Formats: sequence, structure tokens, C-alpha cells
Amino acid sequence: MSLLYLFDNTLKFNPGLYAPAAWYDFTNSAYLNLSGSAITQALDRSGNGNNTNVQGTVLARPTFTTNQINGLPCAVFDGVANYLTIPNAANLNWAGNVTIFFVGDTATTSLAVRRFLGKVGNIAVGKGFNDDARLTTLGVQDYEGNAGFFAANTPLIACYTLGTYNVNFYKNNALFQTVTGNTPANTNTNDLIISPLGEPWSGRIGDIIIYNGLLSVAQIAQVNFYLSRKYNLPYIS
Repeated sequence: MSLLYLFDNTLKFNPGLYAPAAWYDFTNSAYLNLSGSAITQALDRSGNGNNTNVQGTVLARPTFTTNQINGLPCAVFDGVANYLTIPNAANLNWAGNVTIFFVGDTATTSLAVRRFLGKVGNIAVGKGFNDDARLTTLGVQDYEGNAGFFAANTPLIACYTLGTYNVNFYKNNALFQTVTGNTPANTNTNDLIISPLGEPWSGRIGDIIIYNGLLSVAQIAQVNFYLSRKYNLPYIS
């Protein structure tokens, strides 16, 4: 797909056109409820109403911080106590076939598993011990890529796609790796957590966009290109 095609079409595009199940935009205070600089609630930009619960615990609130990713604000998670809970919903409950985009970075590298998204007994998504991309199903099957996907304090656009037994990891639009396994996800009634405790995210988060189903390569490229223009981050065609 040519960059000219993407440029012409991305001017008219935003990720909502592909009907995400949920979209959390931490760069835009219109989609956040704040108490000072503390984020008490993230509102679902997709229009599906999958807002996070109000975070009533003061120390658990991530911080809305200005001038973070190439001038844009974002949420900063402390890697200790910060998290937000998304109530269980039918369109956030997967046995497979899900596409997840993440923009942000990690403040910690190596020897630490960190998750920006997790649902106990279903899937957990983030980074592994070797700064690899990692998606875990049922808490037992680690779909784990090669080392070096993440680098400390280096923002990126990540895309994770989960089929029944296959996971693709994209970094700044380039396919980084495909990993196969033998344990699919399984639906349950647990809540979905942004920065689940136990393996909480340490670093910045700009966007999390979740699609039910597998987007095509062309659709992934278009969402990635939109995000690369938004954040002025690399786009590898």
C-alpha cells in the first residue's frame, strides 16, 4: 500500500470508522474525568459506553501529564498502584479474534513483565522480561516475541492481533513477529483492567483501541498511519 494512498485517505479517517469495541484516548481531556491532574475515569471514545469505573482510590489514579509524547499529553502510570477498571461487557470478552492498538512507552525494561491491559482468565497484553511484546491467554499461554520490541522511554505504536492460535506483533506498522501457540482465550465475566495490579504498567499511555475481530493488513496500516501522524511517530511501510 502506497504512502500517498494512506495520506490521502487518512485525512478523512479516524479509527472509529472501523467500529472499535472500545477506544481510550488519554491525550484528550474531553474523554477523561479529572481531579486536578489525576485521572478518575476514562470515557470510551468509540461511543459504545465502555467507560472505566470511577477510580475512587486516590493513589490508584494515573496522572494526566502535558507535553509527553512529541508535545501531546497522555496518562502516566506509576507501575505500582495505578489502574482503571473497565466493567465486563459482551463486546470486551474474547475467545479469539481481537485487534488491540497501543501508543505509549515503558519506563522499565528487562526483568519485569508489565501489562497495559488484562482480563483475568482471558487475555493480558503488554511486555515480557526481555522487553518483548507479550500476549497471554488464560494466564498460562504466553505468546511472546523476540527481545527488543520495547525500549525504555521510547514511545511506539504497537498492534497485537489474536486469532485462535496465532498472535501477530506489529511495531510502528511493521510486522515484528508472528507467534503460534495451542491455548486460545476463553470468555468469562471478569472485568478488563488498564494496568492490572500484579503486573501494572509503568510508563506512558496515549491511546488504547480495541477491535473485536481481526482487522485486515490494510486496515491495520491505516490505523497505524493515523496514529503515526497524530503522535509524529515512525511509520514503517
